[in-house]
Amino acid sequence: VRQLGKMFLQISEQINSDMSTLKNQSGSDLLTGLPNRSSMEKELNSRIEREECFSILFLDLDGFKPINDNLGHDVGDLVLKAVARKVLESFRDKDYVCRWGGDEFVVCAHGNVEPVLDKLFARIRGKLAEINVNNMAGRDDLPPYRVGTSIGVSAYPTDGVTVESLIQQADERMYEDKVNRKSGR
Repeated sequence: VRQLGKMFLQISEQINSDMSTLKNQSGSDLLTGLPNRSSMEKELNSRIEREECFSILFLDLDGFKPINDNLGHDVGDLVLKAVARKVLESFRDKDYVCRWGGDEFVVCAHGNVEPVLDKLFARIRGKLAEINVNNMAGRDDLPPYRVGTSIGVSAYPTDGVTVESLIQQADERMYEDKVNRKSGR
C-alpha cells in the first residue's frame, strides 16, 4: 500500500508538471519560442480594451519557399528561428512580437509607428539581410539565398477597432507591399 501511495504521488506530480508545461507552451510557438497567434490575439484585445494606441506590423517572408524546397525543412526551421531573433532585435522591449504561423510574423508596436515607417522597414530588412542561409545549410557552393520580408501596417484606432479588422488591414497592406516589391516599385 505504501508503495502504491508513493507511485500515485509520483504520477500525480508528473501530471501536474506536464499540465504546467502544456499551459506555458499553449501560448508559445514551439519552434521559435515567440508568443503564438493566440497569445497575440489576447495581447491585442487587452490593448483595445485599455484603448491604447498601437500599430500592427504584418510580416510575410520573401524567398522562404525556395529555402524549404531546395535546402530542406531542417534548414527552413533554422532560418525561422534566426528570423524570430532578428525581428525581436528590430523592436523595443515594450513591443510584442509573435510568430503568426508558417512564415508570417506579427508585431504589436506601442504607439503610432507611421512617422518612422521608412526607418523601421529598413531596420527590419537590414536585420534579415544579416541571415546567412547558405552557412546554416553548410552549402557555400550555391548562389546565396536571401530572406526578405513584405510588411503591412495598421494602427488602432485609425484603421480599425477590432483585432480582425486591424489584422486584415495590415495583411492587405502587406500584400500590396509584396506586389510593389516584386514589380520593383
